[in-house]
Amino acid sequence: MLSRIHLYKIYSSKLKRSLVKPLRDNQALLKNSGRRTLPPAGRVLSRLSSKDLIPYIERGVARYRSEYRDTSVFLFREILDTIVRCDRVLTTPGGSLLLAGRSGVGRRTAIGVLASMNNMKLFSPKVGRNYGLKQFKNDLKTVLQSAGVDGEQCILLMEDYQFMESTFVELINSLLSAGEVPGLYTPDEVESILSPLREESSQEGFRGTMVQYFAQ
Repeated sequence: MLSRIHLYKIYSSKLKRSLVKPLRDNQALLKNSGRRTLPPAGRVLSRLSSKDLIPYIERGVARYRSEYRDTSVFLFREILDTIVRCDRVLTTPGGSLLLAGRSGVGRRTAIGVLASMNNMKLFSPKVGRNYGLKQFKNDLKTVLQSAGVDGEQCILLMEDYQFMESTFVELINSLLSAGEVPGLYTPDEVESILSPLREESSQEGFRGTMVQYFAQ
């Protein structure tokens, strides 16, 4: 699971203190993981000149504009730097990122362009007046299904205002540190989710439980 899900967040200092330790633990977990070292659609990190970089990002911007109908994207030095740095982190297996900055500097746009560049699915909860723990858990299930079962590359985008309850932080902490959220699924849901993964785990010679395989 951690090899396919990526977390990006615009954070406050209070939330930063809550999330920094799980992020560090996540990196240690990835180093000890026996699963594939690259995501299915990943590429080996290599040097890219500025001359080649701009057209590459421009193609991502064009795709982003088409997908999200956003014509307000303009490339300038700061947003190029943000895209490149985020790309390096979020295209590594289980890459997780905390990103802070002033409003309007293009952090969310940079992540959207990055997702389009790498053909990743971008998930971000659509919160509202009646959005609560139940709705957030359903959103997490959607992301976990896409990443853990369907094998798609995903970015989970969380911003300060989307943490409607303190419990949301606890669930994200659990996802970062362990690759799963205890109690998220009912026993029947667990069985239906793990069933498609049995053959894959057998082919890879995985020697743990199916829940452990799903979490990785």
